[in-house]
Amino acid sequence: MDKRNEKGYILVIVLLLMVVLTIVGLAAISTSSLDNMLSGNIRLKALNLARADGGTELTTGLIQRVVRNMDTVGYANLVTDAGLATELRSLYFSTDTQDLSYGNLSVDIDYMYRLAQKGCSQEQAAGYEGIGKGSSKCMDFFYRINSLSTDMANSEGTVGAIYRYVDSG
Repeated sequence: MDKRNEKGYILVIVLLLMVVLTIVGLAAISTSSLDNMLSGNIRLKALNLARADGGTELTTGLIQRVVRNMDTVGYANLVTDAGLATELRSLYFSTDTQDLSYGNLSVDIDYMYRLAQKGCSQEQAAGYEGIGKGSSKCMDFFYRINSLSTDMANSEGTVGAIYRYVDSG
């Protein structure tokens, strides 16, 4: 073989092939990084949503305790609103912002309205259907619960619920 006739075209082809493979590799790495960021954000969203949902579940027990006993025993370390018991037993819609707080979780509970229960024993004993003097008990009380969970990465999850407390007299 005569080495003087070689022009180095194999070297150029191999270098071009290496450039193409490098570009493909960088694209794969950036796609992988994007997938990791997306899955991390989805995980944070699910975590915040689960924490906020837990706040609504916790609040239902608190509402029952406050309406029945007018105290916050068992929940006192979570309650940030000193007038919560009075607020939940009042007959007026409240518009405060936060009633419970635990770490990155804040919960707002608002009294909405009440309705007389249909077919309540006191209604039947009074001999009529509807709301009247005989149905002071046997009421359904409705509360709005807004639970917000935040994270250090500025992600948040919000759960809203309507809770019906059935007063059985």
